[in-house]
Amino acid sequence: LRLFGRSFVERPVDEWGRATEPRDEQGTPLERDDWPQLRAQREAFRSRLTLRNPMSGRDVIVDIEGTPIPGGGAVLLLRDIGKEEDERRRLSRFASFVAHELRNPLAVAKARIELAQRDPALSTRAASHGSRALESVDAAIAILERLELYSRADGGHIEARRESFELGPALGAAIERLRARGSERPVRVDMPKCLTVLGDRYLSEQAITNLLINADRYSTPGGAIDVEVRDGEQVTLRVRDQGPGIDEDLARRLFHDRVTAGRGLGLGLFLVHATMDAMGGSVQLEQKEPAAVFALRWTRPPGDAA
Repeated sequence: LRLFGRSFVERPVDEWGRATEPRDEQGTPLERDDWPQLRAQREAFRSRLTLRNPMSGRDVIVDIEGTPIPGGGAVLLLRDIGKEEDERRRLSRFASFVAHELRNPLAVAKARIELAQRDPALSTRAASHGSRALESVDAAIAILERLELYSRADGGHIEARRESFELGPALGAAIERLRARGSERPVRVDMPKCLTVLGDRYLSEQAITNLLINADRYSTPGGAIDVEVRDGEQVTLRVRDQGPGIDEDLARRLFHDRVTAGRGLGLGLFLVHATMDAMGGSVQLEQKEPAAVFALRWTRPPGDAA
């Protein structure tokens, strides 16, 4: 066994474990049976670990894939993602900085436009221009909210409320956010009744908005977005696009940081997963093709019968 430029010969497993001190993503040392070279002999797995480089003494974050070999032994694939983690942290800090620095100027601009629109001497044409400018400012503020949310999610600092709220108005607000981005794509809603869920309304609006934005981005021209809400043990909201579907490899990595199918920054689904998880809900890719279907699920308030 050779790793970090060092060979482990006599007792490779034990030497490797003592030298690299494998830890999970929370920093907890692994039990010997869970060391990757032993685990890979039992089962195929994929995980992220922190190892100490015995040559430099520095910690290294690696993605590890292990596969058992019939008849004994295993194959391990290790990928150093330290540079990716550094890039991710820089992006997170930059997102936080941009959101903080631009929030106040945009708030002032919005207030001044709203004040100008109250002027009775304002012409109809000028008022129309003001309304469009206000829509643009609202769209910019929504982008900053996503950046700020990404920064919090990346650091694991999302604070979510768990309170009862009606899902219908949250869905309506999410559709308005899509419209504020300039989308005119039809959104067809099938929601038999207004349902109450347990969670954070603001974060729920963000999660629904991100799914709508994705559906709008990847659907064919003229295709509608279908939204279906169903009641049960949990309340489920499904978003179906009119796109080409999602291939198997991308589907496995879909909710990880900055995964994208080729257009956009690739933060949307990462944020959906982080926000739903923070409030005790979930997101799932229910259908990969011919069109993608994503499902958001919320728990029901205590004592609320289905």
